[in-house]
Amino acid sequence: MQATVTQTFDSLVQKIKPAVDERGFLSVCDRASALGLAVEKTDSKLALWYQFEGVDSTGTKLNLRARSYDPSGPTQVRAAVVRFTVTAIENGAISQQYEDEFEACQIVDASTVW
Repeated sequence: MQATVTQTFDSLVQKIKPAVDERGFLSVCDRASALGLAVEKTDSKLALWYQFEGVDSTGTKLNLRARSYDPSGPTQVRAAVVRFTVTAIENGAISQQYEDEFEACQIVDASTVW
């Protein structure tokens, strides 16, 4: 990661805000990759999870978690949730954190999902 954690943190927050408004997901992941963060992807039947990590020249760490998951239980039908969490960790403690989320689709009734 070439930029400082603060610069990268700010850049990601500025990308997350419009992504949430526009109900986007991959644009944030693309920005994290462009900023040089290493990525690990996990997916299952109920969730898709990207974890991005980087360290600047001072040793400060940056984590971005971008995930889409189904919060429904066996007796519920709920919209999928997309959540972004950006965390800066300096000297082992969280120095900055930002979270935002949105519901990925609208449920009209139990049989119709838009």
